[in-house]
Parts: sequence; structure tokens; C-alpha cells
Amino acid sequence: MSRWYKAIVEGYQSPSVDAVDVERVTESSVWIDGRRNSIEGRYCSYFSEFADAKRHVVDHYLGKVESAKRRLNNCQKDLRKAECLLNPDQGSSSQSE
Repeated sequence: MSRWYKAIVEGYQSPSVDAVDVERVTESSVWIDGRRNSIEGRYCSYFSEFADAKRHVVDHYLGKVESAKRRLNNCQKDLRKAECLLNPDQGSSSQSE
């Protein structure tokens, strides 16, 4: 049995890194309590070193922050466009409030 670390990035337990005892390891799976788990998953992944598990969790949330920044930037651009909309009934030189 060896000590591995479960990096949880989605779900009610996230974000977290939990120590787990792994019974068997293959290239793509680990066995914990007799059950096979994929090493890389959408909600959690398994790492042999704590530092790697923590980096995985941190990188996951850095990606979410960068994505949110891009979405915010796009919304701000759309807001500026919306604020410049003209009333088509008042001609092209007047702005509607």
C-alpha cells in the first residue's frame, strides 16, 4: 500500500487535497478500498506527491479566474456598446437615455 493524494476540484468537497492509501497502481488507474478509480478525472485526480496534487488544484482555479476575467472583459465591451446605442426614431445624431 502506498500513500497518494486525491486532488478534488469540483463538488461540495472542493477545493481540497486528501491523503489516500492506494492498494494498486496502473498507468491509468488506482485502487482504493478495492475499487478502481481513474487517475485523471473531471472532479478529482490522484497524485503520488502532495505538491503535484496541490498544483493541480491551484491551476484548475487559476484557469477559472482567467476564464472569468475574459468573460468580464467581454461583458464590459458589450456594456459600452449598449451605452452608445442610438434611438432609431430620433435620427443618427441623438442618443437615447
